[in-house]
Amino acid sequence: MIPSLELSHAERFHYHLALRNPLPTRPFYFKQCIKDCWQKTTWADSELDIQPAYDSEGWNRYITKGADIDWNNFHIA
Repeated sequence: MIPSLELSHAERFHYHLALRNPLPTRPFYFKQCIKDCWQKTTWADSELDIQPAYDSEGWNRYITKGADIDWNNFHIA
């Protein structure tokens, strides 16, 4: 997981994440698990955008643009 904390133009913090799907043959199930877990948090917002990364290099450049990598929550499995 690569978490990137970013401040929006409206000065609201949000995360961009790069996650590896541990269930590649069940992408819908993985997406639903993320949604279910997110809704259980105290800071859950209605906006949640989960997309497959077809260009992982481009995605990683995008999520790290001017943002701070959250090294405390960075995880490699």
